[in-house]
Amino acid sequence: MLASTSDVCRLCARVRDLTEEHVIPRSAENKASVQLDTFQSLADGFRTGTTLRQGLTRRSLCHRCNNFGNKHYVGPFAQWTRTLLSEHSKLRPGDFPLLAVTADFLAVSKQIAIMAIAAAELPSIRWGDYPRLRGFVLNPKATGGLGDFRLFVYFHFGRAVHEGGFSAIDTTGGPTAGIYCQVGRPPLGYVVTFSDQATLDWAHSRRLCDVTNFAEMQPGQVSTRWLNIPCLNGGLPFRAISRKTA
Repeated sequence: MLASTSDVCRLCARVRDLTEEHVIPRSAENKASVQLDTFQSLADGFRTGTTLRQGLTRRSLCHRCNNFGNKHYVGPFAQWTRTLLSEHSKLRPGDFPLLAVTADFLAVSKQIAIMAIAAAELPSIRWGDYPRLRGFVLNPKATGGLGDFRLFVYFHFGRAVHEGGFSAIDTTGGPTAGIYCQVGRPPLGYVVTFSDQATLDWAHSRRLCDVTNFAEMQPGQVSTRWLNIPCLNGGLPFRAISRKTA
C-alpha cells in the first residue's frame, strides 16, 4: 500500500483517502514489476508501455473497501488463478482449450467486478446501472445482480493491460462495442462489457469465455464447470482498432 490521497472511492462512492492498491490481488500472481499497456502510454509514444514496479495497481479504492474485498473474495479468486496458472504453462496464444475448473464461482465473479470498478473512470459512477454492480459486490450474499454488465475471461499472454471506459471498433469502422474495462496479466485477463448486441458480437468474434453466469451461483458454493477459455495476446493490440471514449 502506497501513500493516500482524497477522492471518491469507486466502490463505496464516498470521498475518502484512496490508496494505491493492487487491482488484481497480489496473491493472484500480481506481485512483480510489469510493462503495462494503457491508452495514455500509447498516446504519449511509449512503445513499451508504462512500467509499474509493484504489479498492476491503481489509486481508485479506499483502504476500507480494499480490505472488504480481501476478506470476502480474494482467497477463492487466488485459488481460481492458481488452478488456471497450471494450465497456462501448457498453452500458447491461439489455443482454445476446454477445461474442467473447480472454484467458488460467485466469489470469483465478485472479485472480477471489484477489478472492473477499480479500473473505472470517475464519471462512470453516475452511470445508471453502476450502483447495481457496486451493490452486487458490497453484499457477499447477493447473486445475479449485474444489471447490463457481462463478464468475460481469457488466458492472457504478453504485456499487462489495465483500462477502464473505452470502445473497441472493428476494422470496417463499426459497430462499436461498449467495453467497461479490461484488466489482465498472465495467466488471466478479464473484460467487462455492456450487453448490447454489437458488444456481444464483438466478444463472440474473439471467442471470449462468458462467465456472467458465475454471478448466479450461491454463496460459498464450490463446484466444477467446463470452460472454453481462449489464449490471447492480451495487451491493447489484441483488439483490431481501439480508442478512448469521450
